Amino acid sequence: RFFTMTNKQPITTTSNPTSIMVYTTFFGLVNSNPDALFSLLRFFAPFFTMTKPGEKDTKITVITCAKDVRELFSQHTLLNVPYARVMVPSVGPFMLASDECPFHSREKSIMMSLLSQGDDTTST
Repeated sequence: RFFTMTNKQPITTTSNPTSIMVYTTFFGLVNSNPDALFSLLRFFAPFFTMTKPGEKDTKITVITCAKDVRELFSQHTLLNVPYARVMVPSVGPFMLASDECPFHSREKSIMMSLLSQGDDTTST
């Protein structure tokens, strides 16, 4: 079984000749025709997971719907900033190296104030 798909379940590939084809085709389309690729993924597989060929423990998940990406980013216990403890000592604290906290909120509000009023920060 090379692909499985249910509602909000990832389409997955395993390390086999088909996964090599899926992996190379995916990244070929990312480079050559990303709009078509992501339109198809949004329609057929909004959550797409593949295994990097030859590295069974390396999985790549692509989430194509903006609302799902926002939901994932809002779950800081699932998706956090693992490199913060390495980055902060070398460059000091900055917004992209911090999870949601008072420092992050303050820095984000400063950054957002620098955007033009006409910039749409919520578009998909």
